[in-house]
Amino acid sequence: MTPRRVIVDDTDPQIQYFNSNSWFLDNGNLDDLGNAGAPFQHTTHSTSVNASSLSFRFKGSSPQVWGTNSVTNISGVLNPSWECFVDGVSIGSTPPSLEEENQFRFCGGDNIADGIHTLTVNVTLSRKSEAFWFDYITYLPPASGPPESATVLVSRIDPAIVYSMGWGTLSGYASFTQTIGAQVTFNFTGTSLSWVGYIPRDLAILPTGATYSIDGGKPQLFRLGGLSDNTTALYNQVFFTTPNLSPGPHSLVVIHQGDNTKTPLTLNYLSVANASSPSTSSRPAVSSTTTDSNKSHHIPIGAIVGGVIGGIAALCLAAYLLWRRNHQSRLGGYKRFDIDPDDSAKPTHITPFSAISSGSTMTEASTRISKGNYTAVANPPENLDSLPSGPSGTGNTSATPPTQNSENPPNRRKVPPRTPPIPVVHEDSGARDVTDDVVDLPPRYTS
Repeated sequence: MTPRRVIVDDTDPQIQYFNSNSWFLDNGNLDDLGNAGAPFQHTTHSTSVNASSLSFRFKGSSPQVWGTNSVTNISGVLNPSWECFVDGVSIGSTPPSLEEENQFRFCGGDNIADGIHTLTVNVTLSRKSEAFWFDYITYLPPASGPPESATVLVSRIDPAIVYSMGWGTLSGYASFTQTIGAQVTFNFTGTSLSWVGYIPRDLAILPTGATYSIDGGKPQLFRLGGLSDNTTALYNQVFFTTPNLSPGPHSLVVIHQGDNTKTPLTLNYLSVANASSPSTSSRPAVSSTTTDSNKSHHIPIGAIVGGVIGGIAALCLAAYLLWRRNHQSRLGGYKRFDIDPDDSAKPTHITPFSAISSGSTMTEASTRISKGNYTAVANPPENLDSLPSGPSGTGNTSATPPTQNSENPPNRRKVPPRTPPIPVVHEDSGARDVTDDVVDLPPRYTS
């Protein structure tokens, strides 16, 4: 199962800033810095005071600290510098570059095991003219799932993301399509979702569009702006953010409207807000079906014992009546004994067991959409200038997804074969209780 990292924004009240008067909130001023995308939620916290620090307490593993890389080198002295600690033990820092860029990983404790930890970042500044810019923290939640109201990052190869025909992998970094009508479906629990991709330089760069819909609603058109002739590739681009949704489960469908002459639709990861469900995919419907099946196939021990006893008693009574009739026929002068059809004492045959089908299981997996099951919702817009130039609302820009070692295509759902009907032979006519499909054979009467 692909892990889903929790992302904690710099504005989260769980993050403590020491020497708080030295930290300042920035909103949007770094959005256009470099080509790695805007900061998450367009906010950062910065400080120009030496010995400033921040800390964050969490339950999980593998923490990472991200921000904006803006370092100068004067006479071999890098300014600012930083060092990260987990539970008081240093996990070092990532060597900086002299190129300014957002979405830079300051440090990471990839070997930190699951547990309750305190992450600390200490900042060193030799000149007040420079600043340290902190953006967000990510970590892997425990197996029980992320904390309530957490925002999680869903990698493009998460098995809950289902691709149609027409999708491929671009440089091992992103999923992409240039096929009109190609689509993605994703079931999630949360209150909003952002789609984050990148705009490659080595494919077509002309603008086009795509649509998304939530819970079968009206498709919403969003712009894929492409690139200008002198622009490099752009990373961590938020293509759209849904409006606020009601808490609970939702379904997303995205359909591409362009072709191979237009910029592709790409996906790096999804960020889902208030994703309080477990970090591993689950399908409640499958669990419910299995439970119902178990209930319907429960073996009624009491009914079996009672049925056997009743069946034996009925057979004994029938044998006795047959003997008495034959005996009276041979003796003569005795009236024949007839059973009143309305007699409440009339014996009723009860099948001594219910037909029980053999057990079977259903594997929980994503179902790949077959070719032909998708169509373009609308033709590509004639005038793309009428579309918004960027993400609507408060678009989220999230961290680069966790590095994946392999591509895992979605598994196909395994449907259990239908159990063949089980024949039930009735020893005599009468009422019976059979819960599964049965084949009735003619009753076998005694001579």
